[in-house]
Amino acid sequence: TRTIHVPADYPKLADAIASARDRDRIVIAEGTFLGPVIVDKAISLEGAGRDKTYVEVEAGDSTAATFGRHSGGTRVSGITFRHRGFEAGNDRFSAVLVRGAEVSLSDCRAADAAGHGLAVVEAGRVIANRCLFENNGWDGVAVRGAGSRIEFTECEATSNIGHGFDLWDGGSAAIHQSIARDNSGNGIVVGTTADNVVVGNCDLRANREYGIVVANAGSGRIHANRCWENLLGGMAVRTAAARLIFENNILEKNLGPGLALEKGLDPRVFSTNTATANAGGQNVVAGGDFSSD
Repeated sequence: TRTIHVPADYPKLADAIASARDRDRIVIAEGTFLGPVIVDKAISLEGAGRDKTYVEVEAGDSTAATFGRHSGGTRVSGITFRHRGFEAGNDRFSAVLVRGAEVSLSDCRAADAAGHGLAVVEAGRVIANRCLFENNGWDGVAVRGAGSRIEFTECEATSNIGHGFDLWDGGSAAIHQSIARDNSGNGIVVGTTADNVVVGNCDLRANREYGIVVANAGSGRIHANRCWENLLGGMAVRTAAARLIFENNILEKNLGPGLALEKGLDPRVFSTNTATANAGGQNVVAGGDFSSD
């Protein structure tokens, strides 16, 4: 294992990565470094802290960092990945893209992206601790496709124009002790065919839609989350999500229903959840017609 210092050994981060071999360690000093970073080997990238080390690229050019299928085992810490400027098209780059490999992130930030803060695709897997996903043009974190999965602890998705955390098209997640707030969409969206979707002990506040929407999933558990002060409501559940366990969630002070259940779901199954002080006394609203959503 070698340790490569940027900028001392290589002024350009891309050159340091190109020279690295599997299991090498790249230590990046305080400062702003030009991307894109493309990693296709198992290395360690260590910044000086997410408020000190920045990797950025023009929004219309590329992702700030891409981790490809040969990057499995890569560990990243203490770096902010971000876009400069904005690109408003239908095909936008994410700040960070993980494709088909397992990558660990700690104390990082993905911000100011034209598209998603973090996109996990093609059976990629991301284990993240204490990471922040903010001010992105689409979702804070998007997990898409069969085999793609995130396992997050103490992460935060805030002020994104889409949803905070979004699972779809087979994507899966375990999200614990995390925060989704002030997003223009929902805090967390579960709209997937995947099994083993777990959202626990999360704080979902002041999102412009719901705290949590559970539209579909094969199996899992939504437990001990607090959904409060969200504009459309606390938590919405569709019949296609009936196989999940919902317990001990607190749904309070939302500007719409605390718990909104689609027609066909039995409110008694949700009896361990607590809904109080929601607008107009709409604590639990059953028999909803969500077909237009």
